[in-house]
Amino acid sequence: MRHLYAVLDGISEIFEPGATPPIDIFPFLAWLPESLFNNWKSRAREVAQTMDKVYGPLVDRVLKRRESGSQFRESYLDMVLDQQDKLQLTRHEIDLMVGNLLEGGSDTTSIMTIAFIQAMALYPDVQKEAQKEIDAIIGEERSPEWRDYEKLPYVAMVMKETMRWRPVLPTAFPHATSKGE
Repeated sequence: MRHLYAVLDGISEIFEPGATPPIDIFPFLAWLPESLFNNWKSRAREVAQTMDKVYGPLVDRVLKRRESGSQFRESYLDMVLDQQDKLQLTRHEIDLMVGNLLEGGSDTTSIMTIAFIQAMALYPDVQKEAQKEIDAIIGEERSPEWRDYEKLPYVAMVMKETMRWRPVLPTAFPHATSKGE
């Protein structure tokens, strides 16, 4: 995760207002020394190299698993690779596609986890009830699995309420229900 956040920080710095020249609007700026614009090309290359170091090995693991004859083919990357004849993606494009999945999920997952912890700290009675349901359905011998979801209606409701209470998207607004549910 540390490496993923290094990529995200680098991307954020590159896209900060004023961090890169508006070459799309004024193409002649590409001919000026990059040092006039905070070495933006060098910084972009560094981020690209970090992305390759982070995302490439993840793709390599899936390729190695497939070469070993494993029958597991249910990941997103497996589905992309199964259609490679049709898609004709380069290795770099595949690496970036995997990276986009990680980037998109990293912030939202951590934000949602923090909101959930905050909710449980504010409402310990809700936490106790959710834990009671988890203990009754799953017990202490194993971790929850997706097949347990339908058997955990209270936990599902708590998660949905947390998402309503503290939306992950920065443009969404926390809101209340219009009538009792």
